Amino acid sequence: MSLNDREGGSVCLTEEKSGTEVILAAKFLTKRVLNVDAIVKTFTPLWRSVNGFQVRSAGDHILLFVFDDKEDVERILANEPWSFDKHLVAGGVATL
Repeated sequence: MSLNDREGGSVCLTEEKSGTEVILAAKFLTKRVLNVDAIVKTFTPLWRSVNGFQVRSAGDHILLFVFDDKEDVERILANEPWSFDKHLVAGGVATL
């Protein structure tokens, strides 16, 4: 990926700015409005993440679960599929 001159030309990420976050993107296959607090309360004890996770909304029933431990995410992904409120949740991962 590259930026054109209008967009700024280049981006310099120092080690300080680059992260070791691992993001698990989850698509909730439901038409109901998502209750993020209820989702966090449900998945926290199920996933048992060592350092916990943060949640960001990406719209269209997609939540981004941000972890700082790749091994946690690998273990969580090994226990797919998940469901929430009797609806399937599809997940994928990206490392930043």
